[in-house]
Amino acid sequence: MNVKELIAKVRFSHIMCLGVGVLIPIYSDVLFLHEFTSSTLSAIMDTILAGTAAYAAFSVRNWMKDKVKNKGYELAEEILLDVHKLHIMNIKLILRYTGFGRFYMNGEELKNESTKRMVLEVESILEDIDKIRDHSFKVVASIYTMQSWGMVCNVREQYLKICRSTDKALFSLEDLMSYSTDPNHLGRKKSWDRNLKYTDKLFCIAKKRYSSLELRFENAFSYIPVTKNTKTKD
Repeated sequence: MNVKELIAKVRFSHIMCLGVGVLIPIYSDVLFLHEFTSSTLSAIMDTILAGTAAYAAFSVRNWMKDKVKNKGYELAEEILLDVHKLHIMNIKLILRYTGFGRFYMNGEELKNESTKRMVLEVESILEDIDKIRDHSFKVVASIYTMQSWGMVCNVREQYLKICRSTDKALFSLEDLMSYSTDPNHLGRKKSWDRNLKYTDKLFCIAKKRYSSLELRFENAFSYIPVTKNTKTKD
């Protein structure tokens, strides 16, 4: 056992017992064998202040441990909420591009006004894709960094899989939306129908993975104090 490990095991009660043990004979000698003066009172006050400072130092150490632990729980709670939000964002996006397809990719020739609206709708859907992708990246980054706060995701691979599935579905949807630029209305419909099933399949995989997730906080996350021997999983 090295010096650092010994120091880590020292508690405030140990220091207080040692300090009191040293001070008892000193103050006994002053109070009973010598005269009680202002210097004696000053020494007593200095001792009290020193004890208060020692207690404050130990309190700060415990406060830091609690702070790290609380931050870990807050981050885990945020991840859990973000996973729920990611699922909701996916569902809304599915409804958007499905409605878009029924309205603009039904094989009918669009008038200029409808074409302009379609272009704006495509841009809006692409913006939603970027937002969902950013949100998915945020979940992944939080999962990989939470161990810095002493928190571990017990089902990390499940959470990462739904983010990967979402990312694949988003790339497929981007390709699907690109077919709206085909000037031939029949060509748009043919390209859309041919690739729609694959995009739907990818989003369906993301939905199924969400439904199988462990969403109970006490089962999904665990607190493990950060030590020098703690190994970070890749």
